[in-house]
This record gives sequence, structure tokens and C-alpha cells, in this order.
Amino acid sequence: MRRLIVSTLIAAGLFQVGTLQAQNHCTVADMKGDFATQPQGILTEGPYAGPFAATGVIHFDGAGRFSGVATSSFNGGVIFPFDAVGQYGVTPDCFVTILETTLRIAFEGYLSHTKNEVTLFQPDPGAVTVNTLRRQLISHCTTAGLKDTWAIQAAGSNILTGGKCAQNGRLKFDGNGNFAGVTASSVNGEIVRATVTGTYRVDDQCTFLGRIVDKDGVISHIFGTLFDGGAQFIFIYSDDGLVVSGQGRRAVDVD
Repeated sequence: MRRLIVSTLIAAGLFQVGTLQAQNHCTVADMKGDFATQPQGILTEGPYAGPFAATGVIHFDGAGRFSGVATSSFNGGVIFPFDAVGQYGVTPDCFVTILETTLRIAFEGYLSHTKNEVTLFQPDPGAVTVNTLRRQLISHCTTAGLKDTWAIQAAGSNILTGGKCAQNGRLKFDGNGNFAGVTASSVNGEIVRATVTGTYRVDDQCTFLGRIVDKDGVISHIFGTLFDGGAQFIFIYSDDGLVVSGQGRRAVDVD
């Protein structure tokens, strides 16, 4: 009887270990779906040497291929739309490799425990770049869905002036394509506060375009992607000369 109990316990333990191992096993199918992407860093060699940033959305087919669209700024030279295509792999221990085949840009990294995020870096010589993929968790978007109060943050470089900048702000989106709010920017350490207004449009792939006008009438443009079920977004300024990207989160609505 004792042998039977011991054998049963061992068998149960082996089954549990096997179940845990199965749960931790990864395949390319684990990345099927749409992910927001925002690589940023510095390229130290080649024709695009200098600060680099991009923002976009990538669709993984669950079988090793992907496609997507992004706005990319290579040392202030903006490419939009940039149609990204390529292949990816996922090993059983959840190591991810990605190769964008148009520009031959590679990334590698690891799936999070939820399999909704992938932390990446670019292993190419001459690149000092990191990236995080975040699952969108939202299948359809409209302009009406981007509304209420959002806190934003951005940082980067102005290649034309040589300036470094950081920005914080709070914007109110009305769901009809208009927004207004306040921003505080540090440009080479000088603080500039401004009221801004603007317009925006969201497409059904959950990317959006925005046009911002500050108190002096200066116009800027952004491209962004919603994710996290529509509770967050990432964006990049799409004006030539800028390598500035950022993020936004739903904030407390003070009205």
C-alpha cells in the first residue's frame, strides 16, 4: 500500500512539472496579433548615424511573418509611412528574434510572463537601440474612442538646432477630432510653458495622426498608436529635423 501511495505521489509530481513546463513553452503563435512598437536610441555608423526613433504598429501572423506601418526618424530624416515587413522566431524558452527585411534591421529579446510584451534590443553593429512591443488588446478604433483627459510625456533631439528637449503635458480630447491642453517643455534646460490646441484622426488600425498648434502659432505633427485596450498610446513627432517620441496615459479628468 505504501509503495502505491509513493508511486502515486511521484506520478502526480511529474505531471505537475510537465504541466508547468508546457505552460512556460513558447512558440511563434504566442505573438499572434497586433503590437505597438517604439524603438529608440542612437545609430553610431552608416548613412543614418545619429539619434533614431520610431513609432508604429506591427501585425504578427502567428506563423513567423509580420507586417506593419510606422513613422521613423533617422537623425531627423522622417519616413512616413514606413511599411515594415519581415520575419520573426520564438524559441521554446521564449527568446524572440525579429528581422525587418526592408532595411535589414534586427531585434532580439524576451516575452513577458503575460506574453503581452516583448523587451528587445538591436544587436546590429553600430546600433545602440532598445524597443518594447506592447500588445494592443483592442481590435477596432475610431476618432470617437480617443477622448477625455490624457497625460503625455516626450523627449528627444532637434537635429536642426542641436537642442535636446523633454516635454510633459495634459491634453483633453473631445472624441470629435479636437483637443486642447497645456504643456511644459525643457529645451536645453530652459523651461517653456504653453497652451496648445489641435486636431486628430484615428483609423481602424488604432493609429492616429495629430496636428498641434502652440500659443505662438507654431505647428507640429505627430503619429501615434493606441494599445493596452485603448488606455495608453505612444507617439512620435513627424516633422523633419526632430527625433522626439513619447507616450500618453489616461489621466484624472478634472472637469
